[in-house]
Amino acid sequence: MKKSFFISYPRLLVLALLGLFLTCSTGCSKKPSKPKQSLRINFGRDAYTLDPRKAEEEASQNLALMLYEGLMRVGKEGKLEFALAKGYTLSSDKKTYTFFLRDAKWSSGEAITAHDFEYSWKKILSPEFQTPVAYEFYILKNGKEAATGKKPLESVGVKALDNKTLEVTLEYPAPYFPDITASNPYYYPVCSGIDEQNPEAFSGKGGSFSGPFKLKKWERGHKIILEKNPAYWDKEHVHLEDIQISCVGDMRTELALFEDKQLDWAGQPISLGLPIDALESLQKEGKLKTASPSKLYLYFFNVNKAPFDNQKMRCAFSLAINRKEIVKHVAQGGQVPAQGFVPPLFAKSSELYFKDGDIEMAQKLFNEALEEMSLTRETLPHVCINAYSSSVQEKVAQTVARQWETAFDIPVRIENSEWSVHIDKLYHLDYQVLCVNWFPSLRDPMCFLEIFSPERSNFNSWDHPDYKKLLEKSKHARSTKARNTLLIEAEKMLVENMPAAPLYFNGANYLIADNLREVRVGEFGTVDFKYAYFE
Repeated sequence: MKKSFFISYPRLLVLALLGLFLTCSTGCSKKPSKPKQSLRINFGRDAYTLDPRKAEEEASQNLALMLYEGLMRVGKEGKLEFALAKGYTLSSDKKTYTFFLRDAKWSSGEAITAHDFEYSWKKILSPEFQTPVAYEFYILKNGKEAATGKKPLESVGVKALDNKTLEVTLEYPAPYFPDITASNPYYYPVCSGIDEQNPEAFSGKGGSFSGPFKLKKWERGHKIILEKNPAYWDKEHVHLEDIQISCVGDMRTELALFEDKQLDWAGQPISLGLPIDALESLQKEGKLKTASPSKLYLYFFNVNKAPFDNQKMRCAFSLAINRKEIVKHVAQGGQVPAQGFVPPLFAKSSELYFKDGDIEMAQKLFNEALEEMSLTRETLPHVCINAYSSSVQEKVAQTVARQWETAFDIPVRIENSEWSVHIDKLYHLDYQVLCVNWFPSLRDPMCFLEIFSPERSNFNSWDHPDYKKLLEKSKHARSTKARNTLLIEAEKMLVENMPAAPLYFNGANYLIADNLREVRVGEFGTVDFKYAYFE
């Protein structure tokens, strides 16, 4: 048909029609080019380390999720799925997991083996290894004893039976253990050969990675560049070719860069957040995204220092806080007032454990505490709130200080520090009152209750024998119902003693590029870009 059609017309008309056809085929019908699969994000502050065993703060944890992988992984739909493990079995006493590893390689080409897991976990528990998170492995059989030097590392309940089989024995049944291996970066393995031979591997020189991406470049304090890991076992599902990470510490600058389309993401949990005064307008414009409240924002009291070594004084200061005012008029990011210590997403009870902004009871307890300590308002040690440099936290601190000054007729000082200084004060108990945003590491109330266990982190040295007994009993409870009852009792005991003042439960507030797809904001303060792509 086509051939006879062109032959039957004069040459000039044929050429004109042919030109029109070529124009349409190369112009009118041309498909739009595929967007460049390059992601641009901002951490707000530089990552501390590439070592997943030391990834304590948000930047390092988000980086660890991009560069490494554990036995399990939380998938696109928020469900647990296999990662470096392809399956596992569980013993009849629910204490021994046997994981079977898939064929996978480090970015440097070596095979990932069960020995890498055993090496990594035991290294964290070795007394000479410098990390404050060894307690995360006390769930392993003899983990605590090894970390404290009472038993050899060989006795710890993790053993490579062969290159592809890892046996893990726990101190007590923990149905959430597979979740821990997915969401907790401390459980991600490191390449044992490189770790032993190259002490600078985690400072950006010669490291090896098991996750969707690998490090290409790290200019300290300036930028981090990741690229797709060609050795990753599931690379066909990774669409991003690279991730460009800047380290701009100013929220307004970050927002401006996003609005100028120079960033594809702005806000938590990757960076420091969005400016408070921009949240309302962003929400009205339909741009603001908010994740489910899964974090606890709280004020630690130093129970070793007056006046917060007194239980009534701690309770008085906590009850005097008007959380609804802070959430509605100060934080303004979809937070929920915390009238307990466990976020609703993980709580086993819907009970509100105390009245918010109970000034009358607060003043009563305050006066009783002064009498017990033989103090007056004039002789009361000056109260100081330690906050870190963040427009949100600084304004929250100002509001809390004003509420305390009004309720108790006392002066309250605020001290703002850079993040590294703030964390140092926390670890060394160098504070009176100090703010912390606590991220969960698993879907369980224990994540928040163990903040106050002296065997775990316990950043304010509060130690109550009955509380410890409740947590210990919950670990060995024979049924889920019995365990939940014990956990609820433990939370009530925290409220009675108030080693800290819970302020609110919060989720990440963020902005995302219109054409960025398949990004998962997790409950654990991390963002997963494994499946992300630009449409």
